[in-house]
Amino acid sequence: MQRIWVESTQSNGPSIERKPKRATVKQKKRIFGNERSRAIKEEVEKLLKINYIRPVQYPEWLANVVLVPKANGKWRMCVDFTDLNKACPKDSYPLPRIDALIDSTSGCELMSFPGRISRI
Repeated sequence: MQRIWVESTQSNGPSIERKPKRATVKQKKRIFGNERSRAIKEEVEKLLKINYIRPVQYPEWLANVVLVPKANGKWRMCVDFTDLNKACPKDSYPLPRIDALIDSTSGCELMSFPGRISRI
């Protein structure tokens, strides 16, 4: 079964800034039943097909997937990046206030909300 990865900071691809001297973490592989394994395989194949993810040979970080049941009986695949989040430096700027964001949209005739990748 395939797992989700974060690319090496030494590769030519995208990189993620980490705190200095923070050790990489490779989560232990979780075991899933047949139904969940099939759902993971289908989702990974779909993401590979649309070039949203790509295989790597020797990943520095390994993160397990988490399957969450949807209301329609299917599975939503998420990734547990808690170890990676702990290794990343905190942003030094505050997030915008939601009331200021809402006020800034007043008078707009059209608003767009980007869809999730799973809708592709």
